[in-house]
Amino acid sequence: MTPIQINYDIYRSACTPLVGTADGAVCQWPGTACTASTFKLYPEMMPNAEIKFARWVLSWNPDTGISPTVVRLVAADDGPSIFAELARQTRTNADSPFDDAIDITAALAPIWLQYQAKGAAFNIGHQTAGNGQNGPIIYGSWIEILFDLT
Repeated sequence: MTPIQINYDIYRSACTPLVGTADGAVCQWPGTACTASTFKLYPEMMPNAEIKFARWVLSWNPDTGISPTVVRLVAADDGPSIFAELARQTRTNADSPFDDAIDITAALAPIWLQYQAKGAAFNIGHQTAGNGQNGPIIYGSWIEILFDLT
């Protein structure tokens, strides 16, 4: 077993946060383009790699009062298919950003194997939903994957 960790950034900027959509109840791609909100994973380039552990880390501020805002991690090829979702409230822009992390191993590993067998790549990214007035503020969104290279 040869373990290796790889981090995949979706967005990371401590100085210029990404402000998610303010529209309530419907998750959308932040900004104006799906492709600018995703990145491509290439399982076919790692034919013997098996995912042992994966987590999504989100450094963010919901920028909200009593109504929550949402950030989702999604696969973007046939869907989007949701891996994980974070919804929070009662944090405002004056508060410091904080980190959430969710184990996505069970959701990501089967898709990785499926695309690995196809010899294909797939897109992954995040979507946001606001509370009708504010959108979440994202300072960083990334995936940490621990592979076993057999």
